[in-house]
Amino acid sequence: MKIWDCLCEFINFLYKVNSKKPSENVNPTFSCGEINISIVMIGKEETMQSSRIGYEPYVNYIRQAAKNGVKVFYILARNRVNCFTAECVIEEVTKENIVKQTDKYVDEILYQGKPIKVLCARLENTYNSYNPIKRYLEC
Repeated sequence: MKIWDCLCEFINFLYKVNSKKPSENVNPTFSCGEINISIVMIGKEETMQSSRIGYEPYVNYIRQAAKNGVKVFYILARNRVNCFTAECVIEEVTKENIVKQTDKYVDEILYQGKPIKVLCARLENTYNSYNPIKRYLEC
C-alpha cells in the first residue's frame, strides 16, 4: 500500500476518533503498512472506576497493545484529574520499560470560557524500532 493511501486512511481514522460520541466505543488503534498507532484518551469515568487503581485499565491496554505490535501511543487528557491520571499511566509504562516517552505537551487552554489543562504525550514501543516511512525511502 502506498503511503498516501495510508495517510488518507489515517485522516479518516482521526475523524472517527474526534467525532465519536462519549458513549460510543471506537477502536483506538490504526494500522496500515508499517504505521501502527494507538490513541489512548484518558478520562472515561467507567474505565477509571473499573479497577481499584483508576489508571490500571490504561496501563493494561498499553501492555497488551505493545505486545500486539502497536509501535506508537499518543496519550491524550483534558482537565487536571485526567492529566494527573495520564501522568500516572506514563510513569508506570515507562518504568516497566514497555515504552519510552519521546515527546510531551502540557498546556492550559480556554474551553467554553474556562481555563482547562490539556496533555498530549508520545510514547514509543521499546520492543520495536520504529520508522514508519523507512521502507518508502529505500530504493
